[in-house]
Amino acid sequence: MPKRRRGQVKDLGGGKFRIRIFTGRDGQGKKHYHNETLFDTTPLKAEKRCIALLAEVDGGTFFEASQMLVKDYFEKEWLPQKRREGVRPTTYGTYQDMIDLYIAPYLGAFKLSDLTPKHTRDFAAWLWDRGKSTATMKLARAVWHMGMKDAVTLKYIKENPATGIKHLKSLNPPREGKAFNVPQAIQFLQAATQDPEDLIYIFGLVTGLRPEELSGLRREDISFENGRGIARIRKVALLVEGKWKLLDPKTENSKRDARFPAHIYYDLLRHFQKVDERRKLMGNRWQDFGLVFPSSDGRPLNTTGRLRSGFLKLVKKAGLPPEFTPYTMRYSFATLSLLAGELDKAVSAQMGHSDVNFTKKVYTKVLPQMKESLSDSFESLLFKASDATLTHEEAERVM
Repeated sequence: MPKRRRGQVKDLGGGKFRIRIFTGRDGQGKKHYHNETLFDTTPLKAEKRCIALLAEVDGGTFFEASQMLVKDYFEKEWLPQKRREGVRPTTYGTYQDMIDLYIAPYLGAFKLSDLTPKHTRDFAAWLWDRGKSTATMKLARAVWHMGMKDAVTLKYIKENPATGIKHLKSLNPPREGKAFNVPQAIQFLQAATQDPEDLIYIFGLVTGLRPEELSGLRREDISFENGRGIARIRKVALLVEGKWKLLDPKTENSKRDARFPAHIYYDLLRHFQKVDERRKLMGNRWQDFGLVFPSSDGRPLNTTGRLRSGFLKLVKKAGLPPEFTPYTMRYSFATLSLLAGELDKAVSAQMGHSDVNFTKKVYTKVLPQMKESLSDSFESLLFKASDATLTHEEAERVM
């Protein structure tokens, strides 16, 4: 009696064939089969494919990718695992955003078993066609690559479909941060001094703290030394699953001491008295995080809510254009400090950057007036101090 064949090729018509082969039994003795559908092919090619699959099974090289959907893999396996690995809430939120906004809408309905490098290439093209920034495209691809790399490790897929696909760069110019120039900074400060509740924005401008650092700054981290106020940046305020938490900054360089003028320190002392009065009035409703700038019930200020809306209201009050964001305070601190002649290393340290070149690259470009100031300082140093100025005719000969 002839041995029963383990593979089956079924003609579905129109050049479509379905292959079914027996791949073995699992630990409970249950039979497993591999099913594969071929399109636009011939009976001979389908037969050859069946024979090749059987040879892989016999040789121990057969690999069957997971039939799980990409959306389910990321939402039910990959993201929960990242949470268990203890990634920072901000990092986890970035992963979630990239998946919800880009990966799931375009790739979510595909099975892991169906993925090819072309899917990654088409995904990049889809983002590019929608005018996404270079940074967004790079970040979305990074999350996709990480997820697929882990899928290979788990043996859900044989190869990473994101490997070898080039990054695309947006044709749109990158968005640059907006900084106050000197007159605008003065207008902003003048408007802020009219209301004691706006002290946080004065403090943000003179220290260069990030919004989440302003929100998470504790009273215990404020001191006065050598005629200057000191703010020790040790915590940031973040919403984690709907609850406020004070967490360590992302990098060691972000843990730093930021100096500020003495008169601001005394303004803070008066501010603390008002906060204490509010805390007594609130009684049990007060949620004490020990913050320098708490919300009305003691919790941190939401950087995208109350802190942002208050800043925008202050910008309007100061008569400034509505193009600025809370990060303008940080941009302005850096550019105006450099403009005033502060050492770039000192500014970089106060900003919490590990690389001084990063500080200069990112922040000096937001204030074109700095180049003019540099030119004026140079002229003053070489010519005005010694009264050695060039006439128009002499200047033409030099050039």
